[in-house]
Amino acid sequence: MIKSIIQEIRPKHWLKNIFILAPFLFTPEKWGIDNIIPIIVGFILFSFSASSIYIFNDLMDLEGDKKHPVNRRRAYANGEISKNIMIILMIPSIIITFLFSIIFDKNFFYIIILYIIINIFYSIYLKRIKYINFSIIAIGFLLRILAGCVIINVSPSYWILIMTFLLTYYVSIVKYIINNKQIKSDMVIVKILSCSTPIVYLFYTISPETVLHFDNYFLLFSLIPVVLGFVYTNKKIKISNEIDVVNFFTDKIYWSIYILWLIMVIIPVSIRYFI
Repeated sequence: MIKSIIQEIRPKHWLKNIFILAPFLFTPEKWGIDNIIPIIVGFILFSFSASSIYIFNDLMDLEGDKKHPVNRRRAYANGEISKNIMIILMIPSIIITFLFSIIFDKNFFYIIILYIIINIFYSIYLKRIKYINFSIIAIGFLLRILAGCVIINVSPSYWILIMTFLLTYYVSIVKYIINNKQIKSDMVIVKILSCSTPIVYLFYTISPETVLHFDNYFLLFSLIPVVLGFVYTNKKIKISNEIDVVNFFTDKIYWSIYILWLIMVIIPVSIRYFI
């Protein structure tokens, strides 16, 4: 039972909420314990809200999950957990999130409310509208970025917001492609996003405000792992259409790219403040 409950809460998907840390990462002047603790609290609260949405989505999509080759293994879809248990899991998660969020930060609370409302509509109807569903997922990640900005009290970079939307839209459509039949129009969108997202990131790294903020151009080199990530992903979906051929959580090559990118970001953004 405990294992089934953990499966439904989906703690491994909490990694998605790491986007909350992005504003903190790119604002080294905020790298202090007085901001680290609030960021961690925000991450935990967003994770609770995300878990409640995962449960709600499974409740709404039971019949579809039973027929899906991967989703049918979920605890609720295969009958390991009852509907009542799912509701008992969901309601406390929402209540805890709401109560602590409004105490934590009023603006953060509004973002959480918006995130939950959008995803309720997504689970009920919008996920069935192709391309709109990818946009809703991408908006969810934008809200994570905005939540991170609210927590440390900084203004969001429009370059980062645009890139986040494009990147997460790309990831969403890639996951759709590997779980369904490849369609030419989808692959065209993938190729467009594969080009446009690194270009937007390039513009961010060389923009006057970025160079002025970090006092160097070295962030430009972090474009290398970004490009590698797109090249690797496109190659994988081209050579195979098997379910889970692209796994952003477990693939060691992806983790190598993540770590390389993180190193190539931390060094240039911190030089001015710590060297």
